[in-house]
Amino acid sequence: MKTLDMQVARRWQAAEGIEAFELLPAHDSAALPAFDAGAHITVHLPNGQRRNYSLCGDPSRRDRYRIAVLKEASGRGGSRCMHESVHAGDILKISAPRNDFPLTGASGHTVLLAGGVGVTPLLAMAYTLQARNASFELHYFARSRAKAAFLDELSAPALSDKVRLHFDDESADANARPLQTILAALALEVHVYACGPAGFLAFLGQAWRRQGRPADHFHFEAFGAEVPEI
Repeated sequence: MKTLDMQVARRWQAAEGIEAFELLPAHDSAALPAFDAGAHITVHLPNGQRRNYSLCGDPSRRDRYRIAVLKEASGRGGSRCMHESVHAGDILKISAPRNDFPLTGASGHTVLLAGGVGVTPLLAMAYTLQARNASFELHYFARSRAKAAFLDELSAPALSDKVRLHFDDESADANARPLQTILAALALEVHVYACGPAGFLAFLGQAWRRQGRPADHFHFEAFGAEVPEI
């Protein structure tokens, strides 16, 4: 597999437990391989492991890549290595972008459903849909604002009118089920793209199936979690 040498130009805390990394070409300023929304790269970690991370920047930018990593205490050490051993100025080898979670060319309204760090591929989709002047909405679910990544971008004028934020600790009704409400209101022809924790995706898959919606209109990225049945 051909690899690219990238330098960590910047690292910052995108949310509680989530670190963002901006990667630039290490040796020249040539345009990087293009990527479409939903794509990921494989990062070769300092501890010898390899991990896939979604590209969460604007796909129209060809001079840098951006990823975000949630530190998982129960993981196999990849996220811990990124958090503890990768710093600004470091050189990382990465793969060229690959896409197993692409936007379809379907016209009409699109709904993006993000849970936690699952916002990463969906942020790139939001930028792409906005550039197309497409009809879409992005719903972001997190336990609190502190745990929600890239709120500055999601709240900026370019996207804010398409974004709806749902925080557990800000809900006025402890029994509210916003996901159920959102799905129940969708027209049958709508395409949904979802990414988030296993429980989040399992709930969506079950609700989608119960409502008798077209299986090929539900697209998801599982991040290695159990694949929901549709």
